Amino acid sequence: IDITLGDNGCDVSVHYDTSWPEEVMRDLTIKAASSSIIRLTMIEKGTDPYLLFTSQTPAIRWTLPESASKSAITLHPAAASFLQADRQAEQVMAHDIYEALSSCEMILDLFSGSGTLSAPLLFRDPAPRKISAYDSGKDAIACYEALAHQAGKSMQLDTNVRNLFHAPL
Repeated sequence: IDITLGDNGCDVSVHYDTSWPEEVMRDLTIKAASSSIIRLTMIEKGTDPYLLFTSQTPAIRWTLPESASKSAITLHPAAASFLQADRQAEQVMAHDIYEALSSCEMILDLFSGSGTLSAPLLFRDPAPRKISAYDSGKDAIACYEALAHQAGKSMQLDTNVRNLFHAPL
């Protein structure tokens, strides 16, 4: 079970090996609807995630460094996205990466996910010419693309769905 605490509730993904009875799925949906769960995704081994319940799109607001062109961005992570266990630690990592890459024009983000560590760089001044993001999760890459598109930064982001364990660069 993966649980991500968003600003607006819990995003839960359940991984399992064999199919569950329909009545169990129905009960899970009812319980999710009466709880702080805003998205419940079921992931049977070897299949794509199946959205069982949603009441809102999970949202996580990240504060950007003072030198960024905006004060914060809101990420909408894909189901079962990997985030650091501690939100503050992830925020510190993102700020450290932002500062460490302050003069880089070309950035490569391996295992980028939804862009939690490299997306803030899109709002750096001057922004990098290109961020190339690679991740095996097509939904995570789609979330990163949506963030860049909403911010008018699509031209600076080159995304690639690729399993880096099976097809390294």
